[in-house]
Amino acid sequence: MSSITYNGHDFSPYTTCEVIEGPHAVVPTSQVIPGRAGALLLGGRIAPRIVRVRLFLDAHAALDAAGLSELRHRLYSWLYADGGSVLVLPGDPGLEWHDALVTSVGAWLSATEDASCEVAFTCYDPIAYGLEHEETGTTFEVGGTWGTWPVVTLMASAGSSVRVTDALSGDYVLLNHTFAGGEVVVLDFENETANVDDGDMSDKIDLGSDFFKLEPGSCTLSFSDCSAHTVTFRERWL
Repeated sequence: MSSITYNGHDFSPYTTCEVIEGPHAVVPTSQVIPGRAGALLLGGRIAPRIVRVRLFLDAHAALDAAGLSELRHRLYSWLYADGGSVLVLPGDPGLEWHDALVTSVGAWLSATEDASCEVAFTCYDPIAYGLEHEETGTTFEVGGTWGTWPVVTLMASAGSSVRVTDALSGDYVLLNHTFAGGEVVVLDFENETANVDDGDMSDKIDLGSDFFKLEPGSCTLSFSDCSAHTVTFRERWL
């Protein structure tokens, strides 16, 4: 891949791309303390990621003015996604940036020769998505450099509950429900929901439950009152 993919369109047949990016910026949270110089740093959050790319038209030499104009306007339409879309960069073909929106576009440096322009994407979800994994064991590796929310699918045994526990932190998710056995339970950790045989049972989630992320590295989970389980997640990368 020699160029970006955005909004479902591969720009490679028409452009090559130079990526201009840097590390993530952190937005600080602080509080002014009377009598103290400066402020008290309380923490920070990662700001939306700004990714700048320079697009070079590869086909300009073979096109007349009308063809070049048509191509430019086609690319303009591909870059338009007012609700944001998925961006893939040529240097990171296995990663996707979600909620990416074109927020700045420079002028074409030339209309006929070595035509190029700079495009800035703001990725409002600044942590990239990598490979998706499905794990059926209790201990497995979590790739990436950032915590990820799993979706856990269980085959319930006969009983009054099912439970998933993080062996390292002790955090758990407990669903209280009378099971006959064989029901399919889906726990969505990001949205904090529970479904049993496609029916919403989120109101049966125990109040002590703490939906947790899977952190990069070795992960061990324990599963109670179920006969089978699958843990699905995507790697997240800074």
